[in-house]
Amino acid sequence: MIDYEYDKQVYNRNFLNCAQRQSIVVLKDMGYPVDLLFYNAQVETDLFRKHSFVKDIPRFDFLYNGLTDEDFRHVGIVRTETKCDTFQEAKPQLLEYIERDSFVLMSCNLLYIPHRPEYFGKSSVLHFNTLKKYDADTDIWAAIDDQASGVLMHCEFPSSFLKTIYDGGIDRCFRSFQQIEVPHNVDVDRFNSLFTESRKTRSDSFKVLGDLEALTDADIRLTRLANVFALIYGSRLCFAQFPQLRKDSEKAHTLALEISQKAGRLRDLLTISAASGRVNKDKICALGQEIFSNELHLSSLIDN
Repeated sequence: MIDYEYDKQVYNRNFLNCAQRQSIVVLKDMGYPVDLLFYNAQVETDLFRKHSFVKDIPRFDFLYNGLTDEDFRHVGIVRTETKCDTFQEAKPQLLEYIERDSFVLMSCNLLYIPHRPEYFGKSSVLHFNTLKKYDADTDIWAAIDDQASGVLMHCEFPSSFLKTIYDGGIDRCFRSFQQIEVPHNVDVDRFNSLFTESRKTRSDSFKVLGDLEALTDADIRLTRLANVFALIYGSRLCFAQFPQLRKDSEKAHTLALEISQKAGRLRDLLTISAASGRVNKDKICALGQEIFSNELHLSSLIDN
């Protein structure tokens, strides 16, 4: 297994789930301006707080009103999900989509995937891997998948293995990405309009940042808080790619990156605190206040 070459810093698992990340990375390799899809990725911290802290839902299950089918259509891609009960039934369509689109995402169950030891034989988790080629002589599929470390890698899977992980899946389906527009014909102005519209309904109380001192009182809260800041870290890193494409938004790009870096540091600090039982509240609250100030500044740069 060989590491897949891509921007590992930007397209990571802190914010993007496996299907989102793999499809974006492959489409970017094909020349599509996928960073336009992050026009509304400055997701409200209130939503992250509700998802990870209040409800304690895994990060990879976070969904927001972005990266929609309609968004993908605006970059020239028709994203479609198809359900099949068995891998044998799905195989002809998988091959058809690979021929047409150069890749297809297939659902599977991490319970049966040895290169994900954190789940293998332990728990059922919906996952996707990317199929790119099939050799009928050897019955081997060329694929892209996650390592336990979170880095994407090139893989080779026999059909028997794909049958096991697909047929044993929670939601047996696959996703195709039909290219209906060449990359250089994508309407950037359309995304500027979507961006402007998205700002009209955006509202964030930043409650999680204001309550950090009280929220760090219990050990169980530290892990949940770390997940909140992982989402902030990943989302701001993705969002920073969008203003970089706007000629008048270099300051917003730089500030979004700064917020991401600080949120990443706070995520790590909270994770270490949860493991060690030693909480440096002063440092945690100071970082939280910096992020709060930076978030207000970023919004004022964008909205005024």
